[in-house]
Amino acid sequence: MLAKFYREHSFACRWILIAISVKLMLFALFAVNFIHNWPHHLITNSIFIASGDTTGYYTPIESFVNGTGYGSFCRMPGLLPIYGPLYFLFGNDWGKTLLIIVQFLVSAMSVYFLAKSALLIFKSKPVFYVTFFLYALSSFVSIWDHYGLSDSFSTSFLVFSFYFFVSYFTNARPASLVFSGIFITWSVFIRPINGMLIACMLLIFLIQNKNGLKQFIKGAFLFTIPCIIAISLWTLNNYTTYKRFIPLQGSFSECYGQALTEDHLAVRELIIAWGGDFQEWSVNTEAEWFFSKKGNYRTKNPFSGKTFTSGYNLDSLIWLKMNYDSIHTGIEMDQNKKNEIKNRMIASTGRFVDSYRTERPFSFYFFNRLKFLKRFVFPAQLDDLPFPAFSKMQLYHKVIKIGYLALLNFVSLAGILGIFVSLFRKNFYGIIPLAIIIFVAVILGFVEQRYLVPAYPFLCIYCAFFILLVTNKFSRRKTLPLQ
Repeated sequence: MLAKFYREHSFACRWILIAISVKLMLFALFAVNFIHNWPHHLITNSIFIASGDTTGYYTPIESFVNGTGYGSFCRMPGLLPIYGPLYFLFGNDWGKTLLIIVQFLVSAMSVYFLAKSALLIFKSKPVFYVTFFLYALSSFVSIWDHYGLSDSFSTSFLVFSFYFFVSYFTNARPASLVFSGIFITWSVFIRPINGMLIACMLLIFLIQNKNGLKQFIKGAFLFTIPCIIAISLWTLNNYTTYKRFIPLQGSFSECYGQALTEDHLAVRELIIAWGGDFQEWSVNTEAEWFFSKKGNYRTKNPFSGKTFTSGYNLDSLIWLKMNYDSIHTGIEMDQNKKNEIKNRMIASTGRFVDSYRTERPFSFYFFNRLKFLKRFVFPAQLDDLPFPAFSKMQLYHKVIKIGYLALLNFVSLAGILGIFVSLFRKNFYGIIPLAIIIFVAVILGFVEQRYLVPAYPFLCIYCAFFILLVTNKFSRRKTLPLQ
């Protein structure tokens, strides 16, 4: 039976095995570096990496398996079908370890399905190869195969959904739309923000559909019915449990209020108003100055004259930082006093934002968004690799980090150029990565590097297309179809 399956699907099996081999080398490299450079209490069996709010994904699942209910409206249960059985059979540590192995294998499979999607779109053998190796060899998504967070599975399922979606326009099988809907729904249940891509895919379907309104309605129904059913059941569960209408997850303040307090978020809004970096782990940024416990904040700061307005100056920001430190340094303080300081800070930051918006409207509404876009798509540094500080890196660390940073910027640039060329040629699949980039960087302004991860596979496709476009222009050869 296995031999027959391999004969019928030998092409797919061969390329999936190649993807596993390539990604396994990267996986081993990063695992060794995690062991040497990551806090050991955040590593389980050498390969499961915890970070930030990782436990928030797994505690509700363990509670559900233990018979006490899911117990959370802050994390949707997308990982429940994967981790639930593993936890039931193997317990906490080995359940998470096996989850990482499954996550790795799913990620490897997504490499093939991404390249196959590129083949279906462009009918080009070279585009298939370039997409495959660009994505397989890159660390940008692969690094998340180690983490117990949402990035790897949600992105892989997004790729599977895209493959079945593109397949429909080749084979016209209704099942392709259903499978596409199942995988995009699963992706949403792991990372709810991916829900916006359902609207993008419906828009593409409307544009690509050549069979009239009736066919579009039928196809849209098949595509969205898995999402409608799943979210309806989840919403019903939340209403039954909490007596509230919660279709996706609870509010930001309810779910993250302890980690990100109101005063912290207020300062972040001020930083975003300037077009600054709100990530407190970023060196020499506004966020580090506000939120770190480092000294010399009076004499050394990241602000320029363009930061200030008639409504506030450097002394105002120093006052804001001192008050922030006073309620977050662990010093005992009466709760009423703490609330008074917090409310004063929130009111002040609101006035500062209003002042900046009024006096620098061009910067607030336009120029700052360009800064977010540049930082998001063309970053000056590469986060998340498990390497020591640059000054302590060995030569191979530096080569890998600089090389992957250059690759990320190249894929972003060539990918975006490829998207615009393909849009001009009436190929509309590039709407998906553009929607992710615009929504995160321009609309929200929440520029964290890993938020680019869902767009990266699609940028690889259009980067491959652009590379072949340029090479064919110079060689004047037509691309050959892959048989």
